[in-house]
Amino acid sequence: MRDDYKKFNGFLVLIRKLCEPVLRSQWLTYQDVQDILNCNRRTAERVVKKLSNTYPEFKIERDLENYKIKRFHMKMPKWLMLKPIEDFDIIALSAAKKHIKNQTLTNALRDLEEKLLYKQNKTKIGNTAPESDDLESKMVFIDTIAGPEAEIKVEKKITETLLKAIVNCNHIEIEYANFPKPFTVCPLGILCGNTNNYLVAAANMYIEHYKPKTYVIDKIKNIKIKQEKFKRKNFDLHKFSEKSFGVFHSEHGPYNVKWLVLPESADEAKRYHFHKTQKIKPNSDGSLTITMRSDGLREMAMFLFRWSGTIIPIAPTELVVEYKRLINAAQESLNKYLKEKQ
Repeated sequence: MRDDYKKFNGFLVLIRKLCEPVLRSQWLTYQDVQDILNCNRRTAERVVKKLSNTYPEFKIERDLENYKIKRFHMKMPKWLMLKPIEDFDIIALSAAKKHIKNQTLTNALRDLEEKLLYKQNKTKIGNTAPESDDLESKMVFIDTIAGPEAEIKVEKKITETLLKAIVNCNHIEIEYANFPKPFTVCPLGILCGNTNNYLVAAANMYIEHYKPKTYVIDKIKNIKIKQEKFKRKNFDLHKFSEKSFGVFHSEHGPYNVKWLVLPESADEAKRYHFHKTQKIKPNSDGSLTITMRSDGLREMAMFLFRWSGTIIPIAPTELVVEYKRLINAAQESLNKYLKEKQ
């Protein structure tokens, strides 16, 4: 590759992005290469040609829906996986495992921890390495602060069935809590949240502007994978999740959001990354104006409570109304309790 467009960090990002997608519809295009490397089409074509000549596992195939578009994919090169596992990596994993209350993720992290320990011979299974005791002593001095999180229990069989249908693009028929009869959806992905795990699915992928919705996996009583298949089109789970402040996606969102951060909380607010689309503008009086394009207004309003009134929701009107509603509900509940106690 010529030095005038060889940017090492960008090249590493490109390699990793090429290795990520499983479905061909998510493989990278020339436009994706241009965006990642910040280059023109001609340069992107040279990069693709160089990669295809260098790595036998590099694949170039036509898009299934638009034959004019080429898509690219490759397996992870071994040289990207040579960094050794260190004690601190396992300590950090152990601490994260204790903090996360999402059982689906906790179980996976626990299995990963055991595999890494066994890989390094730092386990009581078989021969224990001399440095095992040293690692265990280090783990005593690092832990996490456990916050208020819901314990999420989901049947492994349901999650595995969903993943199978998602990967193979099969319609599924589900029995869902509070719904009178089963219904059919196109499963698109799974989001793991703080209070629930969610199935992201669309009722109809054949219309141009399909609307994905979220379903609490714990409320799915039964799943039946159907033979009929669907096309994912341009759906991207990561982009979908980034549209919301939490998990919830409303019918009319996302919204143009604006907050006012009072001067006394300005420094603390600067430490936070509230949302991918956020923009922070300092004001002459020491306050901040934060804008973003996001959904999940109730989750946002509840988060702002933590700031004790030092972050004020300004827009949209729906956010202000929801913020006031939660304040009034809390006040009414407190007043009712105090009145009954008298």
